[in-house]
Amino acid sequence: MKKNPDSDLVGRISRRAVCCAFVGAALAFAFTRAFIYSIILLLAAAIAIVGFRMLAGTVDRLLRRGGGQVRFFGLQLVKLMVITVTFIGVARLSEAAVLAYIAGISMVVIAGMIEGFQYFLRGLIRGA
Repeated sequence: MKKNPDSDLVGRISRRAVCCAFVGAALAFAFTRAFIYSIILLLAAAIAIVGFRMLAGTVDRLLRRGGGQVRFFGLQLVKLMVITVTFIGVARLSEAAVLAYIAGISMVVIAGMIEGFQYFLRGLIRGA
């Protein structure tokens, strides 16, 4: 059976996001000496990674089978509600907690940028 290269890309970005989250949590602890910010960063990164994988899977199913737009928008609404509720809870702690939360949410974006930069370098080296 032929493997879908898009699922490999989603998997690589997810793995990189997990690595970035752990590095970010270690840096957050190193700078603040408080585990709470590392935990908040990891929680936000987990929410972002799960949301990213849900989005990729749902879009893939929509493009292959068609239909299902109601389910797609329903899942996105639930994801936004989870992000909003956790953000409100974190915002009650402190400003530093909000920064850790935003850093955690951005881990998927950072991992995507790393993946794109790696493709760029690979193209330069191979002359493509």
